[in-house]
Amino acid sequence: MPEDPFEILKNVDMLLKRGKYREAFESLNYAEQLALNNKRQDSLVAIYSTTGNIHSNLGNFEEAKGYLERALKISEQLALTDSFYISWIPAAQTNLSVLLQNMGQLDEAKIRYEQALKMLDTLLNKDPENILYQSDAAIVQYSLATLLQDTGRFEDAEFRYEQAVKIREILMKKDPDNEQYQYDAAKTENEFGMLLGDMGKLEKAKFAFEQALKIYEVLLTKYPENLQYQSDMAGIQTNLGLLLSRMGISLQDISKLENAKFMYDKALKMYEALLKKDPKNAKNQSNMVITQNNLCLLLENIGRLLRTVGRLEEAQPMYEQALKIHESLLTKDSKNPQYQSNIAGTQATMGILLRDMGKFGDAKHRFEKALKMREILLSKDPENPQYLYDLAGTLDNLGSLLRVMDKFKEAISMSEKALKMYEALLAKYPDNAECQSDKAMTLDNLGIMLLQTGRFEDAKRRSEDALVIFEALLAKNPENVEYQSNMAAILLNTGVMLEQTGRITEAKLRFEKAIQLYSALLAKYPENIEYQSGMARTRIAYDTLSSSKDTEQDKPILITHGSLRDTSNLGKLGIKHLSADEQTRLSREFAKAIGKTYVSCFLDIKTTKEGVAKIESLGFYCQEGQFKAVIGDEEVRIFAEDGTLVKVLRRT
Repeated sequence: MPEDPFEILKNVDMLLKRGKYREAFESLNYAEQLALNNKRQDSLVAIYSTTGNIHSNLGNFEEAKGYLERALKISEQLALTDSFYISWIPAAQTNLSVLLQNMGQLDEAKIRYEQALKMLDTLLNKDPENILYQSDAAIVQYSLATLLQDTGRFEDAEFRYEQAVKIREILMKKDPDNEQYQYDAAKTENEFGMLLGDMGKLEKAKFAFEQALKIYEVLLTKYPENLQYQSDMAGIQTNLGLLLSRMGISLQDISKLENAKFMYDKALKMYEALLKKDPKNAKNQSNMVITQNNLCLLLENIGRLLRTVGRLEEAQPMYEQALKIHESLLTKDSKNPQYQSNIAGTQATMGILLRDMGKFGDAKHRFEKALKMREILLSKDPENPQYLYDLAGTLDNLGSLLRVMDKFKEAISMSEKALKMYEALLAKYPDNAECQSDKAMTLDNLGIMLLQTGRFEDAKRRSEDALVIFEALLAKNPENVEYQSNMAAILLNTGVMLEQTGRITEAKLRFEKAIQLYSALLAKYPENIEYQSGMARTRIAYDTLSSSKDTEQDKPILITHGSLRDTSNLGKLGIKHLSADEQTRLSREFAKAIGKTYVSCFLDIKTTKEGVAKIESLGFYCQEGQFKAVIGDEEVRIFAEDGTLVKVLRRT
């Protein structure tokens, strides 16, 4: 073995690439003894940094923290006597910050990132062309951006990503063949694209993903067998496919995701072959687990996309396959909280799918399983903000399901619990935009529930509070299409509430604002089904209201929530007044009346030559086929897909 600690570190790097962690630690221990015996403090910094980073990657956070703190302390001591070592301090700070971020100690991590950046800014002012300083600054900007993104501070994160991208573009221009620079740039563009997608800046996100793909295509041309690059490229294709689906659903987007799945499957087969030759190789074991997790994410995303385009039956096997992989990983490491959290997330997503399929009992079972797992995770780590956030989301989803099942008391209880959790998170992280948005949607859900139980003023107050939040979010981020879409939906809901309480003028104003938002969204993304549907429902509500002779003094005609025989006002009001939940309830009753098994429902919307959208019928899918119900003042006529009259239901 070499007697120079730095030569030993080169050997350690080779051992790590081969997954020989035990041998790597043995070499590091030997290098540490040499450095201590020869009083080589500079060697100790490198040895402790490497050892700490390895422990961090293996999840041994406390051991990692001890080594990285020693590396920082020695760097600071060396800098006191020799200015050459000043540049070592921000590097050591960054290593420690990344670890603290992984440990959930976000505030301390942020402080250390900012200290590292301040020192690097000083160094770059003195030597602006120094490549090492530039590279370190890009690392810190990128790492700080991920932390800000995780805490919902999207605007601050966007600025940091922009700085990291700018620096890494400069480095690639200086050394265009540098593989590390290319890899770092692609990784940054991908993460930046994900942030921009979360911010609703879809065109900018698309550009970032495409930039990342271009770089990986170059890397794979040079290194076609590199499993890491194949896996990463599959992940970016996944992200881009999902983004394109938000801009307008198409089968082409699904094919992109299926291509990404092919790449993940290929990578898994390669890792399996490598592990057969060397079953104890920890690096390959780790990479295989990462690829399996990425494949799970991809499968769930394909499922979401299929669900969005109405291919529900095809979506279910995707989620089930993802769940099976998650469960197999947990079997090998039963105490791993990340695996437990992944399973809970997949169970919750399965609940949403089953709800959309009309399998409410199965959906409730999935949500309850997810809820139980997330409650256990939070009980073990009560200060973990992600666990609290995930639990709040599950509670709200379960509340929405119970609302559809007409269990309003339980539904309201669940959503109120979720609301309290979001408020607790915002008390700690008031700038978290994602949490603010979810709180607003929970408020709107509560508004719908309260409206359905006849508590009109409470319902209006909740929805008004939701509007205030989205107005503030849009003031900060006016390009965010998610905020625009959500606000339009809430404006529609509050408009219906105001109309039902006889406040016609206010209702019209809400509908008009919603139409403006949907018009702007459809101008950008004319193929987006969600925007088309929202616009149609809002136009119908507004046109019907504008053409009516109602006045502010008119008493509202309310729809009751009992069985079909209690909906005698439906013919006068029109289907426009039906919420999605009421559409589902009625469709289930229609399906039952004709002896069929209900799956899902939709509004049959037609547009006249004058551009006015009108609902012609309430359509619903059953396992036995597609049907539609034409609702008249005195009867409901149910037709099969071929136009055959199936049944006539008299209304009382």
